[in-house]
Amino acid sequence: GVLGYLPFLIDWIPAAAVAPILIYIGLEVLAQAFTATPARHGPAVSLAVLPSIAFLISLEVGSLLPAGASPSGELAETVGTLKLLASGFIITALLWGAAAAELIDRRFVRSGLYFFAAALLCLFGVIHSSAPQGTLFLPWQATSTSLQLAAAYAVLALIILVSSAFLRNDEA
Repeated sequence: GVLGYLPFLIDWIPAAAVAPILIYIGLEVLAQAFTATPARHGPAVSLAVLPSIAFLISLEVGSLLPAGASPSGELAETVGTLKLLASGFIITALLWGAAAAELIDRRFVRSGLYFFAAALLCLFGVIHSSAPQGTLFLPWQATSTSLQLAAAYAVLALIILVSSAFLRNDEA
């Protein structure tokens, strides 16, 4: 890639030949994710896959829309939601998977910290960027959608942390 030959290879290999290979690799990685993790973490792996699926669907939806056309109504809301979920999908998947795995293992403080990290990353557009091109921004430039998502992550983290205090008291 550093030498500049990658675009040549991408243009040279037909998309019809690359797509099945990428699908096979994706399915193999997904299968390995389920087999390499403990069975109790299966729900966490499933949750972590969702942002990646949203990214793939948003790519396909974008290619189906006419150039320059913007959807309206319910379709616009759905496309916007997909774009929000797909923005920063790799980091989102890591945070969701880790937080869910920590919840499953009853490590509530760690899970809450992952959700607080997600709230902080929302404020900068690292995940769920509401900017038109999915770019980063400073917290005072955040849209109301970004602020609502950050607040939702923070509230979820607080709920987990407060719940953990009650669960510990019940166990004693």
